[in-house]
Amino acid sequence: MTLGSYPCSMSDLRTYLALPPNHQLYSEGLVLFQRHCMDSHGQHYAQLSSGPFVGNKELLLQCLKQAKADGSTNVPAKPAVVVVHSPETKIGTPKTEAEIELAIQLRKLRQERARTSQQFHGCTEGDEGNDQRAMLCDDIERISKQISATAKKLSHLQQYGYLPKEEEIKPLPDTVDECRKEINRVSSLRLKTERRIEYLLTLSENSRKRKKQLPENQKKLQEILVRWSALRIQKRRLEKANE
Repeated sequence: MTLGSYPCSMSDLRTYLALPPNHQLYSEGLVLFQRHCMDSHGQHYAQLSSGPFVGNKELLLQCLKQAKADGSTNVPAKPAVVVVHSPETKIGTPKTEAEIELAIQLRKLRQERARTSQQFHGCTEGDEGNDQRAMLCDDIERISKQISATAKKLSHLQQYGYLPKEEEIKPLPDTVDECRKEINRVSSLRLKTERRIEYLLTLSENSRKRKKQLPENQKKLQEILVRWSALRIQKRRLEKANE
């Protein structure tokens, strides 16, 4: 059984955990987490989906090992409510009209994420249920990133009195084939960046290379993850529209 092109059966989970650390790709571990750990550790999904940053891979492996120890079967998890949290951003009480508007957007996004989390109740069994859960995980990841971006905007506005410059967003492909091609390119870049981050994390905290390149690669990975998630959602929507 697979989600997308990733392995996700219990046998795959055991194989993944038996691999040497430098062969355990973070992205594959995250898909295994979606498949086996959302019921018991769903509250960690938003943090883990941000990428292989300090502490994340250790937490991911801990959750996967617990799933293995609990004897998780090849039955899709059905979490009652998945509670996820965005990275902490310092935000004061909104005062100006612009701050209040952003605060309202932030509240609506959090409400949307909570409603999306509760939709796991309605997921069916089998392959169709796997697809439903995968799409919900993508939606939660997308909304969580919007929450993080909106919170950062509000924090920036309160600190400096103006909004940060908007980055230009590349349009999404309008065909399934083009989505698939770009997903493959982005996935390759994602794996390379993950491996680079994992290597940098093995260096001393005082290493010049780590100090300089780790933040750069972490920022790069965040951008890659946003694009990757958006492409997967777009591909599924186009496939549904073509049915």
